[in-house]
Amino acid sequence: MYLSVKNIKQIKEAEIEGDKIVLYGPNGGGKSTLIHLALLVLDRISSSDIRHTAGTLIYYDHVINKRAFREDSSALLRFQTAGRDYNIEVRGTKMMVDNAEYELFADRSEKIADVSLWHIDEGRAQYVGTRLCDFAPIHIEENFAASVKCPQLAEKLYVPHEGGFGRVYYDMAQSGGSWISTRELSYGQRRFLAILAALHSGDFVFVENFEAGLHVDFMVELLEVAARTENTVVLETHSAFVVRRAPELGFRVYKVEGGTAKFVHDPKDVELFRREIQYLRLT
Repeated sequence: MYLSVKNIKQIKEAEIEGDKIVLYGPNGGGKSTLIHLALLVLDRISSSDIRHTAGTLIYYDHVINKRAFREDSSALLRFQTAGRDYNIEVRGTKMMVDNAEYELFADRSEKIADVSLWHIDEGRAQYVGTRLCDFAPIHIEENFAASVKCPQLAEKLYVPHEGGFGRVYYDMAQSGGSWISTRELSYGQRRFLAILAALHSGDFVFVENFEAGLHVDFMVELLEVAARTENTVVLETHSAFVVRRAPELGFRVYKVEGGTAKFVHDPKDVELFRREIQYLRLT
């Protein structure tokens, strides 16, 4: 995936590129703007009728909306799916696809591309479309309690616990020697399960505040799974650990700050990273 953005909210000019991406930087730097812009465009063109969203939107309209765009606002999203290349250009609030012009904030999708996308933050998991089964593969409540309906997805899922990993079946999870409702899992276990489901069933997976509720072992496991899946994964984080570990697994890290996004060659060159490491030093 390639995304370039100019003059949208706090983003003056930014480019990010790659199938596995980490966005890092201070609060208010524009990480969420990049994510929700991509979600807006991808949701606009998705041909899937499968929707598991809060209301009708997978992106948050308090993050990206018409007020975020000016006459000189522009964006370009390039990606490949099902053997076809897509180049989607945004000018103002217009979207250009294959020389055809569409309203970016129209009420309906144009059903242009067969793409599935997930959006997960610290409180909710939403998705449009799926790569597994021909129906909604999983239902996830706002507290991340899950009911898995697709056998192909269920066989890929597991929940970490103190004794190892437990299997998942419909709305039950294996914990030690017994089975419990997914509602009885801890917040971190429930969110781990939601992210794992996204990684295995989405063409595009966007996770904000990746580390929320996740012990370091959970983060390691999800990063390693994400590195193996054949899809586009974008993780937003404030964790120096993620910034340090992700590049070792093939992720490209970008520091989003000051209206732009800069590729991070060495995390030790980033002041925010150095400060966090300094705070973690024990005497």
